Amino acid sequence: IAAGLMGVKNHALYNASKMAVQGFVKAFATDFGDKGITVNGVAPGGIKSDMFAENAWHYIPGGTPDLGKDKIERMMAEHCPLGRCAVPEDVARVVAF
Repeated sequence: IAAGLMGVKNHALYNASKMAVQGFVKAFATDFGDKGITVNGVAPGGIKSDMFAENAWHYIPGGTPDLGKDKIERMMAEHCPLGRCAVPEDVARVVAF
């Protein structure tokens, strides 16, 4: 779940920044829509990366960093529709339409 949709313990500033981006997208869409300008935002959730590997355990109930990267990734993948964690290329294909 994208941090902008769900608060995560000990990540208030990160969550707030993600929620702010969603607010900007909605506000800019309203501000510029009457000028024919569309505004789109992409909030894909966790993307497999070094940052994801180091921080994803926060999103697992009872998770700790001691679980290890591989186990954390497997546990996160169980909650993904693809059955795996997304990779940057998954998002790039959508954004570069």
